[in-house]
Amino acid sequence: MNVIDRYTAKTKIEKDEYKLVSLAAFMIGSKYEDIYSPNAKSISNIYDFQFEPDLIIEKEAQILSALDYSLLYTSSYKILKMIFHLSKIQDQKVYYLSELFLEMSLIDLNILKYPQ
Repeated sequence: MNVIDRYTAKTKIEKDEYKLVSLAAFMIGSKYEDIYSPNAKSISNIYDFQFEPDLIIEKEAQILSALDYSLLYTSSYKILKMIFHLSKIQDQKVYYLSELFLEMSLIDLNILKYPQ
């Protein structure tokens, strides 16, 4: 989803192009995260060849080019996980409460007035 969000923030796409963009972003994500990623032909086959494999690969290249091949991103959730891992806090209640406050800050900006 991060790839799609960042790509659509930089590039205007038509409504009927979203499926192609999501397929290409899925392929990018699977190549980045998975050990074995599906190829364009199998993805095309799953979608009854609505999109040719070459078209999916071309869109994948357009997305990567628009993102300057930068796939790394930092999120507050990743930082929270890193802090808990490094601090060796074992209390799950503290972790889940921290997640709750993190999610609340994404929804309600009024919570940001409280100090850390």
